[in-house]
Amino acid sequence: MLRIFLANVWIFALLGMLTAQTSPNSQHECNSLLDRAKKSHAKGDYADAFTKYRAVKLCAPDKAAEVDKFIEKLFADVNNERQRADDARVEAENALSTNRRIIDNIFFYAGKFGLAYNAGKFGFIDKEGNTMINFDYIGARPFNELGFAWVHTGKDEVCIDTLGNEYTYADDLLNLTSQTIILELSSNDLPIVCTVNNQENSELQSNIQNLQNALKHTKVRKCLPDSIYKYTNLEVLILENIAEFPKGIAELSNLKILVCENCSELPMDISKCSKLEKILFTDSDITTLPNDFHKLKNLTTLDLSRNKASSFELPAKFYELPNLAYLNLASANLTNKSIEILSKLNKLKFLDLSKNDNIGNLPSNFFDEMPDLAVINLNAMEFTKLPNFQKLNKLEVLDISFTSAIQIFELDLAKHPHLQKINLYGLDDLSKCDIKGVSASLISFAISSDSLTELPAAIINSPNIQELEIEGIKLDKFPNLIALPHLYKLTLHGLKKLTNVENLKKCSRLETLDISLCFALFEKDMEFLGGFKQLKTLNLTNNAIKALPESINNLKKLQFIDLSINKLTSIPTTWISACSKLRTLDLLGNNFPADVKARIKSEVKSCVPNF
Repeated sequence: MLRIFLANVWIFALLGMLTAQTSPNSQHECNSLLDRAKKSHAKGDYADAFTKYRAVKLCAPDKAAEVDKFIEKLFADVNNERQRADDARVEAENALSTNRRIIDNIFFYAGKFGLAYNAGKFGFIDKEGNTMINFDYIGARPFNELGFAWVHTGKDEVCIDTLGNEYTYADDLLNLTSQTIILELSSNDLPIVCTVNNQENSELQSNIQNLQNALKHTKVRKCLPDSIYKYTNLEVLILENIAEFPKGIAELSNLKILVCENCSELPMDISKCSKLEKILFTDSDITTLPNDFHKLKNLTTLDLSRNKASSFELPAKFYELPNLAYLNLASANLTNKSIEILSKLNKLKFLDLSKNDNIGNLPSNFFDEMPDLAVINLNAMEFTKLPNFQKLNKLEVLDISFTSAIQIFELDLAKHPHLQKINLYGLDDLSKCDIKGVSASLISFAISSDSLTELPAAIINSPNIQELEIEGIKLDKFPNLIALPHLYKLTLHGLKKLTNVENLKKCSRLETLDISLCFALFEKDMEFLGGFKQLKTLNLTNNAIKALPESINNLKKLQFIDLSINKLTSIPTTWISACSKLRTLDLLGNNFPADVKARIKSEVKSCVPNF
């Protein structure tokens, strides 16, 4: 209606055209027309009312002054309508943004299975709130990384997959049956049948029960009893602290998932388990994989992260795994000889090479044969230059944080239309950050460098940024972030020259504000803090703040406040008391006298202050 009205306003104003039907000659008809104009106005039909008001002015010039007042009131009502529409739009955007962040804080397995609760029962929903698995369970846990969720039907506890299919499982050897699909054993559930430190210890073996109790909370590695292999229906085997796998695992012909934490080795005949889809061997001592490992044609996921062996090398034909999509080699002590093999994995979607100190620079074309790669983690690598990312048009997450020797970072956002997160934190030597283009998909950006003097313009102009983290950049004036209407989390750390906060004041929709080691920012006027009325988290640690501004009383939605390591001697307890949802108040490392501490403790009701 408003759009129609505005169009008619300009048409009639410019052309001055009115039909004969709206230009009556008689006084009676003019009065009748004025009454109809008022009724249209009252109903909100502003276009029709404006047309009739103009007609009245033509047929009764003596009423022009009176009609002008009606027209003036009409325009005021239109402006009010526009303001209400704008307020409603802002409210809707805020609600949508809040809902989006709530959704972001729920773990969704495969992006569409999040645990939810409704009418006393648990079920699973997607990110749009649609029910994916019915609300049929009196208890439930979220889906784990294996694609299973433990639920309670009211009678039994079972596992379900993403289709809602139920599986029997056992968590000790006594409950293991021929129908068991999932077996999860901790080291406490295994008998002590191994040697200790590779030497027979008859004294320990003679008192198994006592030893079991003595070692209940330790990580002593044990052997897997080969009797497990007769349960050929097993599809999922979850273990920990295994020193040795007896031969014969190939008898588990239906095994699809093998998980083992803190183990000494992979079963050497593992490649004969032809249905295996996922292998997760974390915190283990693995130096290599079996030479025929590439025969696992159905393997999609391999996690060998946090490997404790001094070096780890991939077998020569590892790249022949045809369906490997997820590969986590973080802290695996991977050797440089394995790099060429890795570069040939053309089905990868996820690659984590972080914290591998043995690797030098990756070849510039390392990612050229990985067109489907969506997530790259090169955190804390010993690189001096980066490989080329330009061919990765499906890239969603790029993390090169704490790769501190990097001096140049270049990226064209136009070539990465799906890129959501960029982490350049901890790049102390970064002297050139050339990010081109604008991205509608980018929602998170983090950067720190002592050598840069400005934030990349491409980031400021990417309209859907929600989280922004800046450290060490030599900014004296905060950049204009007015083009970032969805920004809700802002972290500023170590911006020692920053004094101009005019643009910072424009970020009024922030819910999380973290400003630390920004001394110059708080030397003068701190009243700007009161403008962030939507804040739920405020961190002002280590800024040498002596007193809080009066405007701080505007911040009544806070749930987390960190004012530690400052020079405060008092805080307005009326403000703190007004924060009814406050859960954390950290005041450690200030100069509060004993009586002030006592007063704060007595007046703050929603949490216990930390002094």
